Amino acid sequence: MMMLNKKWIFLLTCIPVISFASAATFDTSTLPTLSTSLNVAKASQCTRILKMCQDPKQGPLPNDVCVQKKVKINPSCDQLQLLASKLETSPALLSVMTASQGFAIVRKSYPADGQFQNYIISSTGQIVDTRMDPRLYSTILKIQYPNKDLIVSNVDPVQSKVSLDKHMIFTTTVKVSDGCLACNILGYATSRFVFKKDGSLQTIRLMSFSKQENAQLAH
Repeated sequence: MMMLNKKWIFLLTCIPVISFASAATFDTSTLPTLSTSLNVAKASQCTRILKMCQDPKQGPLPNDVCVQKKVKINPSCDQLQLLASKLETSPALLSVMTASQGFAIVRKSYPADGQFQNYIISSTGQIVDTRMDPRLYSTILKIQYPNKDLIVSNVDPVQSKVSLDKHMIFTTTVKVSDGCLACNILGYATSRFVFKKDGSLQTIRLMSFSKQENAQLAH
């Protein structure tokens, strides 16, 4: 196992926020995709229809028979059903929010434990999971946690903006835990996902890794 020298130990333990300047390119061929961009208006209409399938007797989970009937008779649910199948969930557990330039942000809910998972849907239909292992984009973290089974979970909404050169930029923070959701929190990783003007994912950049969720980025 590679040992950290004193310099790296000092950096990792004494600085509350570690910032990173490098970005990683992404092989977009590995991404799941829809045939087109997500129609947010129709998807939102479908989610409103599926709210009628909430059954108090089943607790927080929707009535699956009801969901399937509603999806079958409502054309507005076609694309949301396709997306749900790719995300391996029920369309009733998805919520949709529009972003600029044909992009959308989708939240997949886990009612049993209150967790959620955020996805970016690009203007070309690429589906990007925002839960990223920060070790993929940081040599420092890869050295510090070489063999740990890290659990990455979303904790904040995804923020979006359009750059001056018309690229779409999404920023999100994930919680990184040691082995399980309830286990020791190792830190919070803030990342940026940059998409080119044609809608394809260009880079993923780890901006900071902090012990505190809302720590300011160090530039």
